[in-house]
Amino acid sequence: ALLPEKNREEMQRQLEFTIAYGKGDHGKIYSHLEKLAEEKKADPNILNEIAWDLITNPVFEKKVNLALAEKCATQAAQISKEESPEILDTLARVRFMQGNSEEAIRLQEKALTKATYTTLKEELQVTLDSYKKGILPKISEDTPIESPK
Repeated sequence: ALLPEKNREEMQRQLEFTIAYGKGDHGKIYSHLEKLAEEKKADPNILNEIAWDLITNPVFEKKVNLALAEKCATQAAQISKEESPEILDTLARVRFMQGNSEEAIRLQEKALTKATYTTLKEELQVTLDSYKKGILPKISEDTPIESPK
């Protein structure tokens, strides 16, 4: 075997995921992400990353798995007791994409109250304003992240 004995199974899965991702094989990608979400079901940050990637990554644009994104974002919000503005922002976007704009606005407003640094507050406000207009905001790849002071 080419892969080392230690962590072989995990490395094999990562390799399979990378190949599926490169091919755009949504079925295999979603299957991998579902397994990862189950394995990391107690880690709100990883669950949030999975949900955010599902709803913002251009690879998934044509075939978004909103059910998995909702499951991950909801679980992350519950674990974090709805205290993380980033997680609330993700869940709000999922709700908006599901057509539940009232819930999206409520969650986005809550995220705004939890944010502690300026850049994040500004981004959350822009998103909130967009939801109030009924528009799903574009995601900026080059948004600088300001460190909390």
